[in-house]
Amino acid sequence: MTALPYRLELQGLRAVAVLAVMIFHLNPAWMPGGFIGVDVFFVISGFLIVSILLRKKTEPKYQLSSTLRSFYTSRLKRIAPAYFFMLVLVSLAAAGLFLSPDLGIYRKSLRAATWFNSNSYFATFGDYFAPANHEQPLLHTWSLAIEIQFYLLAPFFVLLLPIKTLRWIFSILLVGLTVFAQYRLQAFGLQQATYYSLYARLPEFFAGGLVAMHLRTGLILPPWVSNLGLGLILFAAAAQPLLGPFPGLPALLPVAGAALILLTPKAGGVSQQLLANKPTVWLGELSYSLYLWHWPVLALLRYYTGSQILDLPFSLLFIALTLLLATLSFYCVETPLRANRIQRQQILGYGLLVIGIGMTATSMVAINRALSPAPLPIEYQRYADPATICHGQIVG
Repeated sequence: MTALPYRLELQGLRAVAVLAVMIFHLNPAWMPGGFIGVDVFFVISGFLIVSILLRKKTEPKYQLSSTLRSFYTSRLKRIAPAYFFMLVLVSLAAAGLFLSPDLGIYRKSLRAATWFNSNSYFATFGDYFAPANHEQPLLHTWSLAIEIQFYLLAPFFVLLLPIKTLRWIFSILLVGLTVFAQYRLQAFGLQQATYYSLYARLPEFFAGGLVAMHLRTGLILPPWVSNLGLGLILFAAAAQPLLGPFPGLPALLPVAGAALILLTPKAGGVSQQLLANKPTVWLGELSYSLYLWHWPVLALLRYYTGSQILDLPFSLLFIALTLLLATLSFYCVETPLRANRIQRQQILGYGLLVIGIGMTATSMVAINRALSPAPLPIEYQRYADPATICHGQIVG
């Protein structure tokens, strides 16, 4: 795909987003609204995807079919290698650590994560006998499922519609879907289903897309706007739970903050200086791998210790393992396998990844068979009513 100008402050914004999520997941009391980091990621993603597609659309040799092929190939190479590498290693860890019933539940989440449908799976997840959500190693994949679902929709909006029409449609859908999500939260109390739904998160992508369209008109806001944007994000990360059920209308606070920062490229404000320094930019470049690894490490440590809030030694172990795995993933998997040139090392890497996925899938099938309940003895079968069967036993 066509490259965009490199923006240091955008990488810094990613760093802020992933650190907010990690702090919230480690201990919600430290940053009660840190989950809004995911919403910031969605705004950035909408901005980048719409910017890339609009630039590609205006090239002299533009063709719809080749652009779609290039887009989906680039997204697959960006997301899939590190993602499936994480699934393979986490599955191996779960197989060695989890008890049999919990491993059976993990297998179901793995199937949903493999097909990028885990947002739907976790929206209805409520098994009383399952491990708590904080012990589900693939819970965080719901947001990546939302990303992929947006990728399936975005090109057809951007490439098939004139930019003026697109601006109106994105604006209408942003408002309409936000109000609809708020209505479902307030009127029906559907908090879990709404939280994991695509329709409630699309406004965040559309906000980023609108920023991309406005920047093409030459609109650049003054530096103080960027400072305001960072302030809104930090305020939301600290106070978001006080604003009511999420997402819906409360999600507009971090979304607006991210949009304001994106609307001030190279503005030179205080926030830009904070976001564009070298350590922050490096964390931003590592943010995808950090997001992929922080939650499985945390969930497995919680499962091992039996405690949701880790003590200091295990918290330090969480930080060290997450940083180590994220760094290895970024430099050894994510970066080499998403390069445009096909090299021998890249072919070998994809081959090993495919083999690992295949072995993991085979192992999970074997586990599924091993954990399947045995059939009832023949003398019980003619008396067995489905309503009287519980966990493979007759109950009276």
